[in-house]
Amino acid sequence: MKKIAKMTFLAAALIMTLGLLTACGGQRAGGGGGGGAQDTAGQQLVGTWAWDAMAAYVYSFEANGDGWRGVSGVEVETFVWRAEGNDLLIDLTSGPGFDAANIITYERWTYAISSDVLTITSQQVDGMEFSYIRSN
Repeated sequence: MKKIAKMTFLAAALIMTLGLLTACGGQRAGGGGGGGAQDTAGQQLVGTWAWDAMAAYVYSFEANGDGWRGVSGVEVETFVWRAEGNDLLIDLTSGPGFDAANIITYERWTYAISSDVLTITSQQVDGMEFSYIRSN
């Protein structure tokens, strides 16, 4: 019985993942080989940011729209990103470390930068907010 339940769960997870990928229409956050050009406000994101609750966990945003997040130089997840106004769009399906088991493959955040502190607030999960300090 447990084996059937596990197989049912895996099948449901696969169907949900395929549905999410189809719903995204195959479009990447950057629309090409990387996130592409950022708007003027988005250029402020370029660099490395350390989480204020655990400084070893960082986000790194490159000017070409590529990025990664992980623990002190160890890329845990790669992504492409794009900033539009105060919206930060992160596409996890584009990185070489993409794993179809990830249910959320496209993240939408609202971001604000003040005195080298980046605050991101999820547009998908109520109450999810994190702060990062510029580390470079």
